[in-house]
Amino acid sequence: MNFLKKLLQNKYVKYLLWYLAAPVALSLVLHISVLGHGYEIEINKDEGKLDPTIHVVPEPTPDPNNPPPTPTPPPDMTPDIVALLEQYEGDGGWDADQAAQIIQCESGGNPDAVDKSAVEYSVGLFQINIFAHRAELSTPEWVGAGNDGGDDRIAQWLKVPLHNVMYADHLYREAGNWKAWSCANKLHFAPYDK
Repeated sequence: MNFLKKLLQNKYVKYLLWYLAAPVALSLVLHISVLGHGYEIEINKDEGKLDPTIHVVPEPTPDPNNPPPTPTPPPDMTPDIVALLEQYEGDGGWDADQAAQIIQCESGGNPDAVDKSAVEYSVGLFQINIFAHRAELSTPEWVGAGNDGGDDRIAQWLKVPLHNVMYADHLYREAGNWKAWSCANKLHFAPYDK
């Protein structure tokens, strides 16, 4: 027992234990956050001591004079867009209900939606990423020969619901699944199959 006590007093052993305990503590934090709100973990590492403690944090009392805002429900798909999605359903194509869910998640049903960041330039109902598909979209089969007008020309083309749905259908049929859309994972279309 004395050997163990002396071993634990060694600063290198303490640091090693801390190094090994940190991932466990982190996983505990993540695990508790999954269980629900209202818990807080505090780890005291002063003087090489590991002292994890869990505190119950009371839920804030709602203010009756200032109620939380009522979330706005997402807009419904217009009948035109629903009919368009149904045209591409079946025969190796997508399920129209899943396609509508992807659209709702990606763009909220807004054909003019644009996400222009450093890593992507996604446009339209299905948020087609121009950076990822520029070469193909610039061909005569899609937007036109060459890339006259650049990405903005492609973006305008993709804002037309028919064009966006046609190209999304092409991507879906090419892959045979929803892998091209990050929302497929959020919607649990795992393993992104049709």
